[in-house]
Amino acid sequence: MKKSLSIAIAALLAVSVSGCANGGGESAGATSSAPSSRSGGSQSAGASTQATKAPVADPKLGETYTWEDGLKVTVSQPQQYKPSPSAENRVTAKARVFTITVNNGTEKGLIPGGIQISVTSGGAESSQVLDKGLWLDSSKKKIEPGETLTYKMAYEIKNPKDIKMSFSPGVQYDTKSFTS
Repeated sequence: MKKSLSIAIAALLAVSVSGCANGGGESAGATSSAPSSRSGGSQSAGASTQATKAPVADPKLGETYTWEDGLKVTVSQPQQYKPSPSAENRVTAKARVFTITVNNGTEKGLIPGGIQISVTSGGAESSQVLDKGLWLDSSKKKIEPGETLTYKMAYEIKNPKDIKMSFSPGVQYDTKSFTS
């Protein structure tokens, strides 16, 4: 009985020690996140599982977020926006403009057409303001490694103190929410 108990305790300690060696968590204050995996693979019931990484907090408006592969995105603090006479939709005094900067610090080109943005404010989805010069230049086919693309987008904002811009650079990346 004592021998069985000793073997069981030794096995339990071995599993505990190997689990500590596979920690893989991010350090406090980290500002990067790995691109998401869309592989959808599964593990068998007997396979060991890796420790889950601590989630990295979403950035605030005005901050830069860096993904693990070196892609950096900065979304400015919103500024009041006055539409031009050619604006395609009704714009109120609550319209705000954001400057978005994408710096491709990766080893591969990034296709700007894959960028997805949505904005909510005060619990409601915000409408994009369609006006001259306020969208991503679709003629830009690729942001090459080392290149930076800066553009402006404006949205109708219900509550300027409660803004959430969800930004996805493409399907291979996790979406990050820049918040007020």
